[in-house]
Order: sequence, then C-alpha cells, then structure tokens
Amino acid sequence: MKTLQSALIIALLLISGIAYAQSGWFQVSDAESGYMMYEVVFPSASTGYALGSNSAVNRAVVLKTTDGGINWQKTFIDGYWLDDIEFVNNNTGYASGAHTINYHDSTYILKTTNGGVNWQVVSSIRNTSLSRIGFCDANTGIMFVSMTGIYKTTNGGLNWSLVKTTSYSATKVLYFDPNNIKTASTGGIMISTNGGTDWLTDSRTVVNYDIFFLNVNTGYSLTRDNSLSVVRKTTDGGINWTYTCTMPQTQLLLKHAYFINENTGFVSGDYYEGGNNGMILKTTNGGVNWGQQFPHNQVTLGLCCINASTGFCGTENGRLFKTTNGGSVFVSNISNEIPDRFELGQNYPNPFNQFSIIDFKLQMKSDVAIKVYDAAGRELQTLVDETLAQGTYRVRFDGSKLCSGIYYYSMTIDGNQTAVRKMIMIK
Repeated sequence: MKTLQSALIIALLLISGIAYAQSGWFQVSDAESGYMMYEVVFPSASTGYALGSNSAVNRAVVLKTTDGGINWQKTFIDGYWLDDIEFVNNNTGYASGAHTINYHDSTYILKTTNGGVNWQVVSSIRNTSLSRIGFCDANTGIMFVSMTGIYKTTNGGLNWSLVKTTSYSATKVLYFDPNNIKTASTGGIMISTNGGTDWLTDSRTVVNYDIFFLNVNTGYSLTRDNSLSVVRKTTDGGINWTYTCTMPQTQLLLKHAYFINENTGFVSGDYYEGGNNGMILKTTNGGVNWGQQFPHNQVTLGLCCINASTGFCGTENGRLFKTTNGGSVFVSNISNEIPDRFELGQNYPNPFNQFSIIDFKLQMKSDVAIKVYDAAGRELQTLVDETLAQGTYRVRFDGSKLCSGIYYYSMTIDGNQTAVRKMIMIK
C-alpha cells in the first residue's frame, strides 16, 4: 500500500512539473526564451528591477515591478548586451555592457531617471566590453573596467576619471558611501576607504565570482579553492578572511551571494559539469551548513532578497523566480485564467504518504493564507501567506515529520476564512 501511494505521489509531481516543489521558489515572470537574467535589484521593498540580455536578437531587457514582484513590466533596449545594473533609488539607475555590433570595442554606460521607462547612453570607454558598476548616490559611482582600470564619476556618469590601472577582470563593485568601496576581481578583493584615491588588494582571497557585504565591515565572498567552491567571511572590511564552508561537490560553481544578516544567507550557482543544473543554497548558521533549495535545469544567475522570507533569482532561460517564505514551501502558478470563484481544492492523493498536492483558485488579487491543523485544531504549518494575483495555484504539503492521522487545512482570503478541508495521512 505504501509503495503504491509513494509511486502515485512521485508520478503526480512529475506530471505537474513541480518535482522540485520542496524548494519554495516559484516562477513570477518570463522575459522570453533566450535571455540570461544577470541581475535582480530592489531599491525598495516594492520596486525592483531585473536585467537580462539576448545575443541572438541583439537586445537587452529590463523587467520592473512596483508591487513587490507580483507583476512585472518589460522594457527592451535594442542593440546592447547589458549584464550589470544598479539603482540608487526607485527612479535613477545605471546599466553597463557592450554594443552588440562592436561587442569588444567599448563599454557603454546607460542611465534612466524615470524608473526604467527610457534609457540613454551617457558615456563609453573604448577598448573593452566588460565592466562592473557601483553607485553610492545618483552622482557618484565607480566602474571597474576589466583589464584596464577603475574609473570614477561624480556627475552622474557623464564623465569618468581613471583612479587605478589594473590587469584584473571585475566580478562585483560595492560602493557603500563616498569613502568605502569594495570590489571583487580575478586578482583578489580590492578595497578603498578614501573614495578611490588609494587601494588595498588582498590577493590571498582570489574571488572569481561574488562578494556581499552586510555593512562596511562584515562581508562574504565566493571563490574556488582546489576545485571546490568556498564561502569566506570577513569582519574587518575585507582585510582578513576566514573559511565558513567548503562545498564538497567539485562540480558546484557558486556565482551569487545575498545575506540577510550574519546567520541567514543564500548563494546561487549551478553544476557546470552535471548538465548545467541550477540551485540555490541557504544557511541559517552563518554559512557553516547549507541546505539545497532550488534543484532545477535552469542555471541560476541574479539573486536578491528583500528580507529573510522574500527573495528573487533570475535564470539562464529568461525567467524570474520568487520565494515568500525563505524557500520552505513551493507555490506554483499553474493558470492565469480568471476563475469564476474562490476555491480550495481537495488535496491529492488522499489518503497520502508524507506528501500531497493542494490546488486553489483566486477570483481576484487577494491576500491568501493556507494553513494546516491537526485533529485538535492546533496550527502546524503555513503553506501560503502572501498577496497573489488572480489565477489557479498549486502548493505541496510536506507531512514527512508528522504522524499518520487526520489533518485539516484552511484557506483565508483577505482575513476571512473561506474553506476548510480534511486530509488523511497514512505512513
């Protein structure tokens, strides 16, 4: 009986396309096939941007949300391959990259002052096409141009002055305030504490991918050491680094990091020797241990979190994914057609063995909560607790840590309970 039920559960998960449902990440937007979503940034909790590019059609795309990632609008920028974006507020932002016709000729800096509606080229630097940018305000920014040097602007990107020559390639620029700058490169972490006049390079921590700082002193880096992905931590602004974790898989390539605090953080990457399978890993103990959240066949790229519960990631296939509970539960939008009513479906299979699927319908955009209770009415799990657009959704219930028995689950819409259903688990 248990074997048959388990087989049915696996089959249902595969058919529904959410075999990775335990990840807690669901798709919220698609920038069209062929786009690589390099960066996701949120200048505020409600307003966010995602940047992608597609070499096949010679254009970039900027996705924008003003409702915390529920809905996204697309703005296409023809003729450019852009792979870095920075917003200093909800309206003023910068992007850098290359012109697709003369790809290796120059780095171009584009700017918007109206929230991404229009983008204009404000300057360019010849003889290179790779760069990373960081701004501490609307006027003051740093651009690390690969194999050339580090440039600074104080007039909103119109003019750039060379502050340091370098033969390294950049991976990240963080500009905290007029004085403190952190950059990651192929030659190490480079730090300035006087606005770019002087630089300290720590070549002992060669960073090939990403750095993330909670503040000017506490930060994390992603690198490779003896073919293993390594997470390091600093508490003195990047002068000294200590290992927090060495990932055991040699094929694991970590590319992006985002920490909420010193304990909770996310990293994303892929198995570059294993079919380019993307993943997101999460730590809740400062990087000592990591749990996998996002096993999928799409390479994960940009990564950004608003808080410990809400985060976003971009993928190589032009998609954006979101979590609203720190990756603990998966909610999938399976249809955008407008239902004629609110409805909480019966879980299936039922009875079930540890795992079950629950569908629900929203007639309009609503604050929805779905919770699980035991037979005595005690709350056990919150499967959904967020604002969702109209449509049909699917969530996976994990009862693997519970005993066999009768359970109930309810749906609440805008604070009013609309339905309660019973389910039976048999282990």
